[in-house]
Amino acid sequence: MPDYRTAHWAIERLSRAYDTPFFLTVGFFRPHVPWHVPQKWFDLYDPEKLHKPPYSPADMADLPAIALQIESVFMPSTEWAIANNQWGKALQGYLASISFVDHYIGEVLKALEASPHANNTIIVLWSDHGYRMGEKNRFAKQHLWERATKVPLIFAGPGIPKNKQVSAPVELFSVYPTLTDLCGLPPNPHLEARSIYPLLKNPGANWTHPAITTWGRNNHGIRAENTITSITKMVRRAIRHERRPE
Repeated sequence: MPDYRTAHWAIERLSRAYDTPFFLTVGFFRPHVPWHVPQKWFDLYDPEKLHKPPYSPADMADLPAIALQIESVFMPSTEWAIANNQWGKALQGYLASISFVDHYIGEVLKALEASPHANNTIIVLWSDHGYRMGEKNRFAKQHLWERATKVPLIFAGPGIPKNKQVSAPVELFSVYPTLTDLCGLPPNPHLEARSIYPLLKNPGANWTHPAITTWGRNNHGIRAENTITSITKMVRRAIRHERRPE
């Protein structure tokens, strides 16, 4: 499978010696659909015993029209999954795919630990989006709900405190400037993104910058630590982006 080949490609590259610093990207496909993985990963989960996310048929009834217009109508609905007894099987396929890719991420990390680069490599692990598994009547990624916009983001390596959790909202936009900070490289003056290195050093640091997600033109989701001032700043930033010429 592609993810198996990707992992072994990365493992081989990590076994090499390098005279200069290297940058290695390892992109795994799962748990993107279709959830096709070997049977042993499905066998880890009983679809009849899996806990289903909360769902209410009236959950969208109080939303403005625009929220319904940008809904992913072409993706399977929870109503369909219930009627066809597919909800538990969908959860099984999703979790099986996650376990499958977790295994191969682990294989790459084991190869790094066994390599001469173990103590001189910064690792960043993230996903490009979340996924709704029946919440708000849809199995889909496209939307501004937190289930679709919240993703794992993990930094590890030299100069990064271990086992620390940051609760502040941040953007994937910040991966690049954070890496330049961690590597001691000069910052790119053309970026709007902020490095989150201050949060890695001190997870309790004051962070007044909310995170923004855009789905379709003029539709923005804003995640902040309940500060109206921060949200206002982010709305102004989003408006500037919309007004910028192509």
